[in-house]
Amino acid sequence: MGIKANPGFKNSTAPGPRPLVLKFLDPPLGMTAQNPNKACLEALLLFSPQRVYIHLCGNDINIATTPKEIAENILDLVRYIKVNGVPDVMVGEILMRGGTFEKSPGMTKEIYKKMRNRVNTILRSKLGHCFIFVKMKFPDDFAADGVHFADSCRTN
Repeated sequence: MGIKANPGFKNSTAPGPRPLVLKFLDPPLGMTAQNPNKACLEALLLFSPQRVYIHLCGNDINIATTPKEIAENILDLVRYIKVNGVPDVMVGEILMRGGTFEKSPGMTKEIYKKMRNRVNTILRSKLGHCFIFVKMKFPDDFAADGVHFADSCRTN
């Protein structure tokens, strides 16, 4: 797994210096908050960042877990990152996704949507201003697989 450090986002309009963005090259597919990739976390912490933005957790939604369990796994990940020296951890909402749910038997788009909305509600109530609404349109801003962001929405 390689890491590429880029200054900021391509289309960033935020005032001040652009943040350093770490992009994991060849990240492990199917990563979840319940079982985060230790190599990714260790690599992240080597940079001693002041702020981390987490955007994952669509893979956490499945029939075998409840929205409360999923939210707790995400909050555990936030706590782990904070305990290891990162003062500010932001979490992006779980977005709608397309594609198939073949890895999660019994899952449908309707169930996924209901569960993600409940997880987002729990996270919003627990994280307050550290929970971020992501301005992405489905399916317009997604790759052909309907799961990952299109290249035009990714960092440099």
